[in-house]
Amino acid sequence: MLRKYLPSIDQNVNRVGYWTTFLTGVAAVLTAVGTALYSGASWLNSFEAAAAAWVIAIAVAVFAAAVLVGLVAWAYERVLAARIRKTVLESPNPGSNPPQAINTSYEVDMEPILKALQVAVSLEDRFRETKQTVDTLAQQLRAVDTKNAAINERIENTATSFTHRLDWLSEKVSAQKTVYEMHRLKRDLDRLAILLERPLKQAKDGRDWRGWSDRFRKFRRALEQFEALAARFYPKEAPNLTFVPPHVYRLAIDDFEPDNFPNHEMAYDFKTFRSMSVTFKELGSDLIKMIEGKT
Repeated sequence: MLRKYLPSIDQNVNRVGYWTTFLTGVAAVLTAVGTALYSGASWLNSFEAAAAAWVIAIAVAVFAAAVLVGLVAWAYERVLAARIRKTVLESPNPGSNPPQAINTSYEVDMEPILKALQVAVSLEDRFRETKQTVDTLAQQLRAVDTKNAAINERIENTATSFTHRLDWLSEKVSAQKTVYEMHRLKRDLDRLAILLERPLKQAKDGRDWRGWSDRFRKFRRALEQFEALAARFYPKEAPNLTFVPPHVYRLAIDDFEPDNFPNHEMAYDFKTFRSMSVTFKELGSDLIKMIEGKT
């Protein structure tokens, strides 16, 4: 009816309808986005959840505005339509064309407008409640984040403490095993050292240099194992056990006289043994005691 008698007002009402539809669509899109964000938000990240809640709250506000504008436009259109219908029916010539201008100054029925305003106020109250709920939720999520951060810190501190404790115990156990192995090797080395000194105390014709070479290889292999164990804790001191000063090989007096050995190679091995044996007696026991201090 407005399109026939009041086309300009009808166009304005249509524009309001378009804006109502547009605002409703925006509210639906915001609601979908907010719901998607809220469903994907982690409880450990309060900012995502708060952002999602704010998007939903804005969607509610936009929807409320759309509903308010639509109700006001609908009420205005109903009132004008009723007035036009009344004017046309009261015309002296109902079959003739209606007057070109209609007096729109009339008493407006405020009941539909008041109802629309009541709905708008109700929506505004719901929006405030939703905003308050969102603020409360964000505050609770921040509290959860703070609590989780404190728990994570305690867990990390406890894990670090346990790691240090385990490292300490592992070092203790390793030191104990090392000391045990070094004591075992020391007994073998002391026994072999006595046997390796024996040929020079015997007559030259009764010396078993072949057996001596076998024992020297065992002595050297055991001493290298002893050195490797000591190097786990004292890598700088341990290599001294097998180090032979070069001047030792130039000695040719007393026990190192060339006549005491069947050949040059045997003399070389005996000088190596004597130097290592002396160093082991001086340093071996000290290394064991130093590692025992770590147990």
